[in-house]
Amino acid sequence: MKPLLVSTYDTFGGAARAAGRLHDGLRRSGVNSQMLVQKKLSADPDVLTCTPECISSAYHFARRVIDFAPLLPYRSVIRGIWSSGWFPDLTVSRINALRPDVVNLHWVGFGYISLAAICNIRSPLVWTLHDMWPFTGGCHYPDLSCRRYEQSCGACPLLSSRDVHDVSSRLWQQRRETLQGTNLTIVSPSRWLADCAGQSSLLGGKRIEVIPNGIDTDLFQPMEKGAARRLLGLPQDRKVILFGAVEAARDPRKGFPALVRALETLHSSFAADEVVAVLFGSSHIPEGMGGRLPIRCMGIIGDDRRLSALYAAADLFLAPSLQDNLPNTIMEAMACGTPCVAFASGGIPDLVQHGRTGALCPVDDPEAFAVEVARLLKDPDLLATMGAESRKKALVEYRLETVARRYLNLYEDISAKQRRLHQQ
Repeated sequence: MKPLLVSTYDTFGGAARAAGRLHDGLRRSGVNSQMLVQKKLSADPDVLTCTPECISSAYHFARRVIDFAPLLPYRSVIRGIWSSGWFPDLTVSRINALRPDVVNLHWVGFGYISLAAICNIRSPLVWTLHDMWPFTGGCHYPDLSCRRYEQSCGACPLLSSRDVHDVSSRLWQQRRETLQGTNLTIVSPSRWLADCAGQSSLLGGKRIEVIPNGIDTDLFQPMEKGAARRLLGLPQDRKVILFGAVEAARDPRKGFPALVRALETLHSSFAADEVVAVLFGSSHIPEGMGGRLPIRCMGIIGDDRRLSALYAAADLFLAPSLQDNLPNTIMEAMACGTPCVAFASGGIPDLVQHGRTGALCPVDDPEAFAVEVARLLKDPDLLATMGAESRKKALVEYRLETVARRYLNLYEDISAKQRRLHQQ
């Protein structure tokens, strides 16, 4: 079996990290896996690009600019991440030249692949959903209240548009024409996103499988808390709560305002020197965060071993996302034996089991969030039990080799069905 995993990046961002981990898991299982990316950031020889690496950054930048062109009339009002996927590219011809047994698309936004050309991929096709972009008119996540993707897009709230024939409608129509005739198997890491895809007008009726992202549980593993804190320079005599997301303050889905309100409420439950909040994934403490609660900013952490130590150093991980698929950060914390408090949004309930591996709160209810954080921090025995259960769940369900085997079984199944179809 020779699968080809296609992704805009190989290491940058949560979706790319998930794809890269699957790539590693497949190779550990003896599979001849390769990745094809638009912008390569690693030194992995099995990660390929469509252009020579010396010009890949310029090519990536140019495609991003061109991909944004249809959105220029809306540039002053656009909210969220958008990809048009309209411009012809080199990707499909490169895929076909490599002749893989299976092509597994991952996050292919920012102009990496022309959606109109997907139907020209000759190999069996799997698409792993890392967000909702494959079944919307261009947004990667719609407005929290928008379900237009169930019918057809248009009058897009993220574009502040009232025109039913706006760019989201035109892109949706283009995708419908392409995807209707494409033999495509969908993989969703979470049950929530699988349900959304099944209810969508573009992917409803396709085969949809739920396979979680995987994690290296030998790399992300528990560490003695005192040693982890000494390594990172964190206080030994305080409760440590941890929050991490890339530029979370800029993304409404990440729930940063709710986190700020929860932290403002939390300080009333503890003495001023009893709790410290630790932030990573940002180079600075966002304005307005913390109030009277001390904040430590660890910056952007590129070393997974250091990141693993940071999770292990924390008493509790906080995930205030209002809409998310299957966050790597929660999975990483669980693998390190650190329970989580989160809003019961998107695919997060697949990870956080209330009362077992952490606590779930009503979505966008910072007061309830603060109550759960305080309750758990005041019960060290319960935290220890939840941490052990978190680690156990990660080992059983998210271990890299286990997830790779599930993908390999899927690849072999659809390849066998395609061979039988050709023999008829």
